[in-house]
Amino acid sequence: MFDSLFWGFDNLVTGPDSLLNGDDQALMARALDEISEVVNRHYASTPPHIIHADANGGNLMWHNGAVAILDFDDCGIGLPLQDLATALYYVRQPSDRDALLEGYREVAEVPPHKPGDLDALILLRRIQMLNYVLESQNPRHRAELDNFWPLVRSEVEHFLSR
Repeated sequence: MFDSLFWGFDNLVTGPDSLLNGDDQALMARALDEISEVVNRHYASTPPHIIHADANGGNLMWHNGAVAILDFDDCGIGLPLQDLATALYYVRQPSDRDALLEGYREVAEVPPHKPGDLDALILLRRIQMLNYVLESQNPRHRAELDNFWPLVRSEVEHFLSR
């Protein structure tokens, strides 16, 4: 179930085996505390169900004008808002995010949420991806850490300054 922040994976961001320095771990812990409040609030009010948890352009296929979703290895029990936030994570441009939300609304109601909740869950996906890079033994993925970590830190600082 996706009611924990790292969806069952070890926490290598702020946990005892983190590769981040103490100041960076403290920064991440502050963000994770706020994100945890959002996750807990939604699990207290919304029944979980099966979600894809990795809807992105690489996991979609068009056939005869209809879209099909592929790659179910990240599926789990979670919340519709988590699924939507994960999809939004992969969309960088605000206009593209607006278009995704508009398309979502054509087939389903956007789950109820407070302002900032989607931003918190999108940031959580970014932190989960950092966690993946930290645990990966793939040299190509580990090489991304030097580029990826400053982006994550900047987004966390922005999130905490709002």
